[in-house]
Order: sequence, then C-alpha cells, then structure tokens
Amino acid sequence: MAHRVREVRSRAAAGAVTAVVTLLALGTALTIGSTPAGAVSVPRISVQPSSVAPGTTVLVGGYDLDPLTNYQLQVCGNGGLGTSANCALASSTTAATSEIGHFLVKMIVEIPPVPCPCVLEALPAPGSGGVSQQLLSTSVDIQGAPVATPVPASSTIAPSGLVVEQAVLKGSGSWAEWFGAPPHRTLEVRFRNGGSNLIPSTPFVLRAGKGPNPTQVVAAPAVPPLFPGQVVSYRVPVSFPVLAFGHYEVGGVVGAPGQTIAFTVTTRLVPWGVVVVAVVLLLVIIALVVLWIVRRRRASKQAGEAGKSGKEGDPGPEAPSSDTAVTAPTDPPSPVAVSSAIPE
Repeated sequence: MAHRVREVRSRAAAGAVTAVVTLLALGTALTIGSTPAGAVSVPRISVQPSSVAPGTTVLVGGYDLDPLTNYQLQVCGNGGLGTSANCALASSTTAATSEIGHFLVKMIVEIPPVPCPCVLEALPAPGSGGVSQQLLSTSVDIQGAPVATPVPASSTIAPSGLVVEQAVLKGSGSWAEWFGAPPHRTLEVRFRNGGSNLIPSTPFVLRAGKGPNPTQVVAAPAVPPLFPGQVVSYRVPVSFPVLAFGHYEVGGVVGAPGQTIAFTVTTRLVPWGVVVVAVVLLLVIIALVVLWIVRRRRASKQAGEAGKSGKEGDPGPEAPSSDTAVTAPTDPPSPVAVSSAIPE
C-alpha cells in the first residue's frame, strides 16, 4: 500500500514539472513571436513636439543609451555640422540616463546663432561614465528661424576671414564731464567677412580703461553669422570713471579661440572745468601768500623807521648846568617873642 502511494506521488510530481516546463516553453515561444527576427536595440532620442516656436518647452526622450551617464542636450543650426559655436548653448540642459539607458526631460528650444535646418543633439558629457561617446541627433523645426543651405564642417572650422573695417570712439564732453562726471562715448565698429566661408556667431569681448591693458568689461553683443562679403555694424556705449584724466583705451577681441582678431581705440580725457578751477584756486592762494609777505615786510619796515626817528629827535631828560645858581631852601622863620604889656 505504501509503495503504491509513493508511486502516485512520483507521478503527480512528474506531471507538475512537465506542466511548468510546458508553460515556460509556451511563454518563450510567445515572446519570440512578438519580437521581430533580427531586431537590435538602437540608441536614439526624440523630441515632442517636433515643430515649435522659439521659447517653447519640449519633451526630450532618450532610449537605449549608455546607462548612468550624463548627456548634454543642445539645439544647433547648420544641420548639426560644425562645432558647438553653431548651437544655442544658453538654452542647453543636462539629462542623466537610468540603469537601462533611458531619460525623459523638459527643455526650452531657442533659435541657434546660425541658420537652420536645426537639430537637437545629445552628447555624453566627458567623464560621466559613458562608453560609446556617440553623438545622437534628431530634427527639430523652429518656427520663424532663418534657413540656409548647410555649410560643410570643414568650411566652418576653416581660418576666419573676419575683418575689422572701422573702430572709432565718438562723442564730446558735456559740461558735467568738465567738472569730473563720468565721460560717455560711443564705439562705432564695423566687421566684414572677407573670406569665402560662413563665419558662425562670434564672441565679442570689449574692455576699457587706462593704460595698454584695460580691465573694465564693457557689455558687447555677439557678432552674428556672417556669409562671405557680409558686413555688420555696431554702436556700443562706453563709460569711463569719475575724474578720468589722461589717455584711455578701448580694446576688443573678436573670434573663436585660435581665430581671433584684436583692435584698440585710444582717447584723451581731461576734466577741463576741474583744471580751470584748480588753476584759479592756485593763483588765488599764490596771490594771498604774496600779499601776506608784502604786508609783513611793509609792517616790519615801518616799525624800523619809527624806532630810528625816535632815537634822533628826543633829547631825553636835561642835566643840571654848572652856571645855574642853586637856591637852597630857607628855614622857616623862628617865632618872635611877643611881650604883652600888662597895665599896672
């Protein structure tokens, strides 16, 4: 009887194992049937919506990327060709992937410094753990952005043909500046693309100050993308310090690293009102000092002359003369005896 029970239990256990294996095989078959044959996970990014107005917030997704990696997201023009100088770096953002290589972030889309077609790029940040370091991109339509034929990357990184055609300071001093107020001038500068390639948006660094190495930073606009032969002009306000006196310089550096050009403009500033007042005060002080010296000398001279005339005209007390008789004082009269006659 016991033997028969053990046999029944063994058959039941074998049946359960067979059922589990059958279910697993069925699930595997269904899974294989649902995945296309030869399908491979491809790293990719997407943007929704794909057509937006400048300043619009979009949703950017990344899929099957390097896990636990920081990616820099940026919108670039010129079809994504060229360097990061073609990208709207001010609106770029960072996204971190999960353990399975996915991310989902919001981002503001701005017009890049060069004409579209535009793309949204995702590039692994250096040293963030990425393995492939693969640059990914997807198209994005920015409404109202300028559009031009993309220029090959080899042209965009060619030596710059930027030329400074004019740089001059204009403006004259006001009456307030004559008395030490901060002088204000206007820098008129004109740039031209003298080369045969497109010059992307170029940084423009401007400084002002006294001496050959000015340190005061002046707000200056970025030079826009310039096509061959294109010219752009600027009028930049420049202020100098209070009581500015002497020669001052305004120096600018334009271009990307390794392709920069520089220019310098010199001006002479003098607060003439302060100079005139200082000269007048100096003359008044000198006149007062001279007048004080003259009066002092005159008073000293008068005192000397008065002492000299006193010694010559005053004989002093007279000494007694030998010819003069000196009368001795007389004694008072002695009393006279008075006899009284007494009648008998």
